[in-house]
Amino acid sequence: MGAPSHCGGSRDTPASKAEFADMMAKDAASSPIRAPNEALLRQTSLTHLKRKASVVRSHGTEQWIRQSTSLRASYAPRKKTGFRPALKKERKALASRYYQLLTGHAITAPYLKEKLHKRDSDKCWFCLSGRRRTREHLFKDCDRWLPQIRALWLSMENDLQDKDKRHYI
Repeated sequence: MGAPSHCGGSRDTPASKAEFADMMAKDAASSPIRAPNEALLRQTSLTHLKRKASVVRSHGTEQWIRQSTSLRASYAPRKKTGFRPALKKERKALASRYYQLLTGHAITAPYLKEKLHKRDSDKCWFCLSGRRRTREHLFKDCDRWLPQIRALWLSMENDLQDKDKRHYI
């Protein structure tokens, strides 16, 4: 589909400008795309290019850390990176909630109050006990979630006993 031809022009556009625009459009459509690197043409997604740049930067950072710390033992870079193996099989929503709890970025009352400034109080609104609604409170002694807490700790205890049995067999 080409640009329409403007023979004779119109009220707003003189004929010479319209013809020039047609000529430029036809020239652009017929000329091959010139790029310094043919491999770059296959990577059309901006997100993909940003990701590749990020990988190159992180690889450079890892090399710098290895070189700058190889002579002293004050810092040892992590050998393993990535997700915990058990979470690779879980749904993304569950795994992300776990990592939020692990890093302290879960939507708990202290996080809402101190980091996001969305609440005036960091007290638990589930059990109304007056205690801070922290991870520890939610997983150990919140009255609202006592049945779920008991089931969670019981299943963890059973899992640990199974692991201990396998270890000694």
